[in-house]
Amino acid sequence: MKQHTKEELDTVSKSVSAVIFADFQLYLQEVTSAPKSDTMMKPTAQDLAAYLESLRNEEQRQQLMRFFKTGKGDYANNWGLVDLSAPRIIGRWLTLPTRLGNRQEMVDGLAASGNLWRERISMVCTWMTTRMGEPSWCLRYAEMHLHHKHDLMHKAVGWMLRELGKQVDMDLLREFLKQHVHEMSRTTLRYAIEKMPDEERKYWMRL
Repeated sequence: MKQHTKEELDTVSKSVSAVIFADFQLYLQEVTSAPKSDTMMKPTAQDLAAYLESLRNEEQRQQLMRFFKTGKGDYANNWGLVDLSAPRIIGRWLTLPTRLGNRQEMVDGLAASGNLWRERISMVCTWMTTRMGEPSWCLRYAEMHLHHKHDLMHKAVGWMLRELGKQVDMDLLREFLKQHVHEMSRTTLRYAIEKMPDEERKYWMRL
């Protein structure tokens, strides 16, 4: 996966806000009862993530996630926008306490949507939960998307599995590979084993 410079991320962040701004501004006015203001700036992905964390009302958090699931516009309609926003917004929400709704049901809905970008969101958002030490989300959606036909999903699954091995437990990654190596794409496998020693990578690629 290409490593983006700060300038590139800032550009993508501005693109995120440009795509979703109209719907999100309406949402903000509804949830916070904020009057329309000429001073309201277009929110960046970082702004949205910070806003999510600032919400103390659990229902507001749930409403925000419903917005991302059902918003009128496709707020993330390419891999760059998805990869910037999904972990920071959807992924972060998965780590926050809530008694409302069903997190798994929502992400399952994205995973089963038949829309490439929503499917990738369901996978890439697990970067945040993995980083927080919770591997179950990554394992669930990696298995769910293992037979996806699109190369962008092969890369996303392998990338998140690689992060699982790096951030949580390399043996957990190895166990997943033992179970699924013969059914995953070679692209997924190459991405997943990238941080392993050279000889071990060769072993997995020979299988």
